[in-house]
Amino acid sequence: MKRVLHLMLRVLMLAIAIFALYRVLATRVSDSLAHDDPQRALQWDRRNPDALLALAEIQLPTAPDKAARTAREVLAKAPLRADAFGFIAQALVMTGDVARARDIFAIASRRAPRDTLARAWLIDDQIQQSDFPAALRNIDVLYRIAPKLRPTLLTLLSGKASQDSVFAKQLGTFIADTPTWRVDLLNELLARADIDTVDRV
Repeated sequence: MKRVLHLMLRVLMLAIAIFALYRVLATRVSDSLAHDDPQRALQWDRRNPDALLALAEIQLPTAPDKAARTAREVLAKAPLRADAFGFIAQALVMTGDVARARDIFAIASRRAPRDTLARAWLIDDQIQQSDFPAALRNIDVLYRIAPKLRPTLLTLLSGKASQDSVFAKQLGTFIADTPTWRVDLLNELLARADIDTVDRV
């Protein structure tokens, strides 16, 4: 009887070891396929958040509702993957629900502060809504976290200041208290804007 129990225990331990080895292998294979072939990656590991987000990105242009469902699946399985909010928000924009998209993009920018897409969308929306203080706060964050976008942001600020005197004055107030990119902005204005815009800022 003891030999039988001992044998059963060894078989059970072997089965557990084989299962654990399979899970490790499946996870590694799924991770390696996640970005290039998300559907195959998900055959290996249905819970892989990278593969699910890559799939949502593929679905977004033609099937925004599916992309949103896939992104929600990511949040259900990996709640810390806040980048999924961006896909949900983009899907809402594509289906015409801009008000809800605005709320979701705001959540994305809080939960994933380095999400450049969410911040860029919010900046564009806030400028259109003439919510310049909020737009400038988001520009300030984006300027810090995305150095490659700095020339684009400076061109945007200079152009908007030239077109809108209210924005120019608020921009001047903002950079008085936020010296991080003050010199860069002033150089951009001197190079591109007219003297009246420079004076207003």
